[in-house]
Amino acid sequence: MRFLFAPGDIPSGARLGIFQDGRYADLLRDILLTVRPDIDVSGFTTGLEASGDGLVLVVTPYWARVLAAYDGDTDHILVMPVPEGDYWAYWEFSRRVLSEKGGFGRLSDDDLSRILGPEEGDTTWTRHYLRFQPAVLQEYFNRIAFVLEKLEDEESTRIYNRLLTGTPEEYWRAYAEETYDSLQYFDRDLVTLREGDVVIDGGVQQGFEVPLFVAEVGKTGKVVCVDPYGFDSLFPYVRETMACFPETVVERPLALWSETKPITLYAGDGEQVCGLEPPPGTPEEKCETFPAVTVDDLVSDLGLDRVDLIKMDLEGAEPHATVGMVETLRAHRPQLAISIYHCINHFWDIPIYLMGKCENYAFFIRSYSSQMEETILYAIPQERLKPRG
Repeated sequence: MRFLFAPGDIPSGARLGIFQDGRYADLLRDILLTVRPDIDVSGFTTGLEASGDGLVLVVTPYWARVLAAYDGDTDHILVMPVPEGDYWAYWEFSRRVLSEKGGFGRLSDDDLSRILGPEEGDTTWTRHYLRFQPAVLQEYFNRIAFVLEKLEDEESTRIYNRLLTGTPEEYWRAYAEETYDSLQYFDRDLVTLREGDVVIDGGVQQGFEVPLFVAEVGKTGKVVCVDPYGFDSLFPYVRETMACFPETVVERPLALWSETKPITLYAGDGEQVCGLEPPPGTPEEKCETFPAVTVDDLVSDLGLDRVDLIKMDLEGAEPHATVGMVETLRAHRPQLAISIYHCINHFWDIPIYLMGKCENYAFFIRSYSSQMEETILYAIPQERLKPRG
């Protein structure tokens, strides 16, 4: 059995039957027929048995239950743990393409402009592209140059330069070409997770990433989910997956911060909390006080003897939370997947801070949207780097 996170993970030349389980299977078949012409999608199957040299692809939140009921060999089974909740993932992008075009196919520049560009009358759309902030880029030129010098690979340099200076059209084309090959927080070339590993998932909200972490670490691992609102806003399919792994997922309704203490933040709409402290004079109804914890104290409180990955998407609180994990970095040397897009200066301030704290780490930039948002800094200990061709 192998876990796949994107259509690009499917082996070239594979002959594939999709386990029939409703709308996920239907849409995935439509996607594969267009974006993976090198594989043979033979249709749907109601069983998991091997058919000659063919593979069976399971795409359902209940994948663990489906496999538990099957007592045969699983070497031919592929599992996609359904990350549909991410607006920028291939599932949602495909739905937008279907709505706009009525089918799949190579998108022209005009298509991309209609699907990914600004809505009519939107006068604020340029804030999503850094090239429209030339004064800021000039002011921080030296810090930007420092980050570029320290990045590990040419792809990171290319992506970082595009984020800083690329036209919207360049963003859109790159997103359309790459979205079927990767998922946010799960770059296959960079991050390694295995059965029994421990993940700290900072900033959960709807939790699209939780089933993916669970699939990787299994029943012997831990996924510690830390969010001020806990699991209040999880997507139903995420809860369905979690129900199959009751001992794996740990909920901690806390904010991650630089100190362990109560903190007051901008209150969200019940789904997320802005990770920034409200300035003086903010109306009381826009603020909420939450218990906060450092990563270091969280690791100690839970008695964790290992931490293999720390993911942070904290709506702007990342600079505070990274200050609170220095001891964990030293003691456990986790991989990092840190959002750096919530404030413009985070694009250079967060990498520079971590480059100074993470000894013998390699740093990579990857982006997962058609805007400057959903940009992730990966920091990988040298001893966990994958061989690069």
